[in-house]
Amino acid sequence: MAIKPDVSTPPRGSRAEEVRKTLEASILAGDFGLGEQLPSERQLVAQFGVSRLSVREGIQGLIGLGLVEARHGLGYFVATGIGETYRNAFAAWLTLHSDDLIDLYEVRGALTTLAARRALRSGDDAWLQHIVATHEALLEAIERDAPAQEIADLDVNFHNAIAEAGGSPLITGLLRELYERLTEPRQAIMDLPGHRERSAGEHQRIVDALRSGDPIAVADAVDAHISSVCNTIRTYAAAPDRES
Repeated sequence: MAIKPDVSTPPRGSRAEEVRKTLEASILAGDFGLGEQLPSERQLVAQFGVSRLSVREGIQGLIGLGLVEARHGLGYFVATGIGETYRNAFAAWLTLHSDDLIDLYEVRGALTTLAARRALRSGDDAWLQHIVATHEALLEAIERDAPAQEIADLDVNFHNAIAEAGGSPLITGLLRELYERLTEPRQAIMDLPGHRERSAGEHQRIVDALRSGDPIAVADAVDAHISSVCNTIRTYAAAPDRES
């Protein structure tokens, strides 16, 4: 299967990191099945427009995460035990970065609450329909067991809808910037057992609070959602039984 990375602009990180991130997203989105072979190094060099060394370094990063296996003389394949291995790797990453990640989520929660309060003060509830629509799209995706990447994107759509409802370009821009920094952690968190269903329930409470028009109820619902995510991060960061 061909990967079509966006090479219209220079990569933000190293070229190897771009290769890793793009392939990782494709694997987690289900573009490659468990045990399926990835394109050859030569194909990836042509598709990404990078050196063979960059491709190899990028794939080594995926091997380190447990997403890809190298088979001598055959090439690279999606690991068959991807789910648990990836969660273990994510837990190891959280050990180093959990405090920073929690800070980002708490800032996100504060900005989301501010945007919601501005929306409630506007006196026009047309924005509520859009928020409800994004919530229903997330519920539908969870029901059909969509890939973690799709669930994470729909989660962002829900929070972006609240940000936009506040009518502040500054708040909306700040939240979008935060979401860019949270792209990979969000996807990994959404792939943890039971998290997507728990998150959907928390979103429902936010929607119900918005419908009530009570700013205190909205703040409480958003705070409960962010606290839940942060507790999940702390739990997996401190997991004593993960593989090294």
